[in-house]
Amino acid sequence: MPANTSPIFTVSADLTWGTTNPITTVNTGTGATVYDGTTNAVLLFTGGSNGSFLQKIVCEAGGTNAVSVLRIHLNNGSTNATASNNSLYMQYSLPATTASNTTATAHLEIPLMIQIPPNYRVYVSLGAASNLASGWYFNIVAGEY
Repeated sequence: MPANTSPIFTVSADLTWGTTNPITTVNTGTGATVYDGTTNAVLLFTGGSNGSFLQKIVCEAGGTNAVSVLRIHLNNGSTNATASNNSLYMQYSLPATTASNTTATAHLEIPLMIQIPPNYRVYVSLGAASNLASGWYFNIVAGEY
């Protein structure tokens, strides 16, 4: 395997969050359609003009929520309404949380450590739950090349 003779580093930090924050909308599809990124997916990140490096997603509960699942979808830069433009990248279980003025709610950090091509996008969606009234905040820590 040849050596990398042109290493690249990120030029600037890129901290972004969902176009809707907190996210309380759940997937309404049934069966396989829940996993395709077309239903109630929220745009979280778009790759920079030279591509980007995604380090992690930070998840913070907004208060009281039932258990759910976070689905992370990679998109090729076209509409996410077309399932073939999306790929389910990974899933994480989100715990039940209770709002409190004396203790912190759940905090999760999901390591990604992936390179994103220019204009590719990252969408997130939540699986069905009985009550996500307080929602979840999702923030991305990244850098642009």
